[in-house]
Amino acid sequence: MRWLASLMCLLAMVAAAAGVPAESPRRPARLHEMVTAWTRPGDAPAQSAVCFSSRSSHPTNAQDPWDTFQAAEAFHATDFVWIYSLDAKFVGRLQKHALENGGRAVILAVNSMIPDPPDFRRRERGRILDLNGNRITAPWMRSWADPAWGCANSPEYRAAFVEYAVRALAAGATALQMDDARMNMAAVAWGGCFCPHCMEKFRRYLRDRTTLQERTACGIENLDDFDYGRYLRDRGAPAGDAFAKYDGGPLKNWFRNFQEESVRDFFRDVRAEIDARAGRHVLFATNNYRGSWDSPYDLFEMGMAELPLTEARPDHLRGLLACRRPRVDCRKAAFRISGPRRAHSAIARHTIFPEYERVAYDPQ
Repeated sequence: MRWLASLMCLLAMVAAAAGVPAESPRRPARLHEMVTAWTRPGDAPAQSAVCFSSRSSHPTNAQDPWDTFQAAEAFHATDFVWIYSLDAKFVGRLQKHALENGGRAVILAVNSMIPDPPDFRRRERGRILDLNGNRITAPWMRSWADPAWGCANSPEYRAAFVEYAVRALAAGATALQMDDARMNMAAVAWGGCFCPHCMEKFRRYLRDRTTLQERTACGIENLDDFDYGRYLRDRGAPAGDAFAKYDGGPLKNWFRNFQEESVRDFFRDVRAEIDARAGRHVLFATNNYRGSWDSPYDLFEMGMAELPLTEARPDHLRGLLACRRPRVDCRKAAFRISGPRRAHSAIARHTIFPEYERVAYDPQ
């Protein structure tokens, strides 16, 4: 009868299990329950905006075949972005066009090489310097006239940057676009910056962030008069682009981290002063190259990024637009497609870009 007892036990277990209410299947989450709420800044272009960039005013002379407003009208542009101008008359025309076409944004540009005030014609003061005291610029700008970049640690350059930004706002900018926001971070690969301001601040950085044992291991005998530029010259370190491949050990890593902090401090300080001078919070966009939101691009509310032509593929664009970050709407991104000019017209004719915003680009 052992089998009968086993059967009765099994029936009892089944009956007990049947008495336990089954767990109801989970309801799939609805989209509105999954998304993170994000408030669009009032000075940002609307989601329906057709943003247009004419880097400067055209035509520049009688021989110039381009016309900013004819091109904007052809693209049915509503808003203007990433434009270099302090001309209130020109900016007024941009504002008029935007308002008449349902837009609201006129975003003027600043960058890492703001000229010296008051006339903003030369770039001499507060510049990034290499080991030999030469002014530095980006490799792609070396054929330009007077392209020296400004140093994030220079009080003179900070003052110039703020003054230029305030004048852009006075000319009628609703917001500002920052190009080449990496500043001193990028310049480490080009052999900078070794100006007196950087050397003094790096000395303080080492005092606060490193130990005596760590500094001694790097050959620093007396921090009070330590000059990293002199230290490198004494050891035969290369100047300029060759510094990128120089094995500077922990000290070079500290210097790289120091320059990143310098750039972040720069934007914190100048933006606070710009807001104070403007009497309002000023929206800042950035050229977050290739759609990156790494440091220092995470400091900005909006991205308008240059994108290599090889990456202008639907799958890649969708991946960039699908990212989600606190305080940053990655979908609000305009991409400047770089590449052969003959490709620009094809892209403009055949591309509607992308989810929430169409973007036209004037290659001039």
